[in-house]
Amino acid sequence: MRFVIAIIGCLHATSVLAQPTPDVERAADEAVLRDHKLPTKGPELLNILRDHTPSADGIARFKSSVAKLKVSNYADRLKATADLARLGPRVRPLLENLLQDFKADAETIGRLRSVAEKFSVDTDIKVTSAAARMIARDKPATALPVLLEFVPYAPSESARQDVQQAINVLAMVGKEPAPQIVAALKDAEPARRAAAAEALLRNLGSSVGKQIEPLLDDAHPLVRYQIGKALVEKNDRRGIGLLVQTINDPSMERAESALDLLYRVAGEKSPSVSYTGKHTAQAVCTAWTKWQEQHAATIDLSKQLARTELGFNVMVTMTTRVPIKGKVFEIGPGKSTDVRWEFDAPRNTLDVQILGPNRLLLAEYFDRRVTERDFKGNVLRQFSAPMPVGCQRLPGGQTFIVCRSQLLTLDAEGKDVFSWFPMNASISGAQRLPNGNIAVVTSASRCILLDAQGRELKSFQMGGTVYPLGGSVEVLPNGRVLVPLYLNNTIVEFDWNGNRHWEAKINHRPSTATRLANGHTLVTCVLDPCVIELDRAGHEVWTYRPDGRPIRIRRR
Repeated sequence: MRFVIAIIGCLHATSVLAQPTPDVERAADEAVLRDHKLPTKGPELLNILRDHTPSADGIARFKSSVAKLKVSNYADRLKATADLARLGPRVRPLLENLLQDFKADAETIGRLRSVAEKFSVDTDIKVTSAAARMIARDKPATALPVLLEFVPYAPSESARQDVQQAINVLAMVGKEPAPQIVAALKDAEPARRAAAAEALLRNLGSSVGKQIEPLLDDAHPLVRYQIGKALVEKNDRRGIGLLVQTINDPSMERAESALDLLYRVAGEKSPSVSYTGKHTAQAVCTAWTKWQEQHAATIDLSKQLARTELGFNVMVTMTTRVPIKGKVFEIGPGKSTDVRWEFDAPRNTLDVQILGPNRLLLAEYFDRRVTERDFKGNVLRQFSAPMPVGCQRLPGGQTFIVCRSQLLTLDAEGKDVFSWFPMNASISGAQRLPNGNIAVVTSASRCILLDAQGRELKSFQMGGTVYPLGGSVEVLPNGRVLVPLYLNNTIVEFDWNGNRHWEAKINHRPSTATRLANGHTLVTCVLDPCVIELDRAGHEVWTYRPDGRPIRIRRR
């Protein structure tokens, strides 16, 4: 999904997600601000958001120019378009907010979009997000009104969430809501009403019912969405209906975020429908409304939200047609093969790790880099690496990269902080463990356990080889090692003495294997292109044949 939600269960215990430590995260935010010659502490941080908040005069000029786009004279419409562009990048959030609800002819909509596209959003997102996170840490005086003033103009959903987190931190004066929060509940701007209501719910839970009750029927979908999400995450069933309403939201990002949370709530009873854009919204909303009528009154939200998987499958494939190219996409939930989102990737993308909602890490072999992307394929960060076959984001924000000839750990700024080179063999796959140890499988059929400094602790011969170009090794919560032996047509669970404790025959040349939260094993087979889910007994319970060779699959 393309939207960033606040929290999501992601894979099983062996997947290590990015949870940067406060010191590392602060240093990264300070670096962003210094790179743009901006202050990094104190009240001056507030000026960053003030400078990105349109003035009253700017808003008036914006509205005047938009109104002139509707005139009949073509020359006047051209002039109004040019006037909008001259207002500068600060009008982009105004344009984007307007386009979500604006009903006009195709020419007017096209003109508004053409102006919005003139202004790059990347720098604004980085700067305002970093400033909001710093404000949440430092809590400078008078920050709350500045945050509330700015929140309608956040340049992206991820930036808005960072601003919301800061508002949540500053929303209380002792045990009482700050006066600015109470006043914002009745603000004319929907984003401020939504921000205030969410802050109250996050801090006080359902005990604020009377204060937010009028907003449960708010006219604006943003308000209903933010309240619905906060209520559900506070285990309050009143939020379920608001999330179902959000499926019909003009914003696809909000609709997809609401669905992410609904899938967690519904679990195996989720409707068998897929949201692929506004043209499917009504049918999907109808299906979820029926589910709500049947199940919402009795569902145990705390139990459902404790689930660790959504049941979606994120996959990397490589086409067998010319021109050869890679593709990253998501199918699901459950055994559904409906494609929920997809984007083209470099043809030899050999690994994908789910960092969280709307974030992926890709190992791009021939492009000699690891990229962090959103679910649209936009590159958010990248790290140079010699022919990477695997990648993993570590706690603290470092990135572990598996290359054919070495293992690398890079810090948040891309600097090399660890490297290890194998002797007389190439690396087929590796995984870094939470304690710093590293499991490695090599082309010499060895499985090796290294300590955090790269010293060998244990090793054994596997009796078979792992697929050399993007194979896998996975240390399970029980300490054993799950390895697909490619030429042996076998998935094996070893202990560190080389003893086999579980194995499954699979006649498709398995290239990667991962253990799921339910005890099943998810396998890719690159030569006989298919993805197979095995139960605990090693029996096939689901098979999927994508259009192309499946390189890697992860469940989220």
